[in-house]
Amino acid sequence: PVRHVVMFRFKETKVPTSIRLETMSFLIHSLKCKPYRLSKPESSRFNNLKYYSTFGGKKPVRHVVMFRFKEGTSNEVTSNIGKELKGLKDKIPGITEARWSQNFSKRSDAHYVLEMTFVDRESVEAYGPHPAHQNVVQNIIAPHREKEAVVVDYVIE
Repeated sequence: PVRHVVMFRFKETKVPTSIRLETMSFLIHSLKCKPYRLSKPESSRFNNLKYYSTFGGKKPVRHVVMFRFKEGTSNEVTSNIGKELKGLKDKIPGITEARWSQNFSKRSDAHYVLEMTFVDRESVEAYGPHPAHQNVVQNIIAPHREKEAVVVDYVIE
């Protein structure tokens, strides 16, 4: 199966927040999905819209990360990065599934995608600062990353 992830971002605009919220609400309900949060809310135009941060409860959460690596990064290096990331499932509580895949679409500049499933919102929030995760990010991924990864977390309905 192929997963299609769509991310929305409003540019700085004079469109009122209420209209932007209505537009996003329509799209979310039409697509039958519920976004959980964006990884970096300070860079998001949604950070002041409470609607996007009110989902919770004990529902599973999908964590999707898209990576772009420096030119010349070998397959051996990217394979090792994937192995290390998938290995976090055995080191950090709350991760139920971890997948590492190469992106084939020309519609995105991402080279690889990490998909993780967590038991709940609290687990995904504890994952970010966890020492095992930070070790992989700082020592294994960072030296090869061309730019900041794009991260999306959402509740699985």
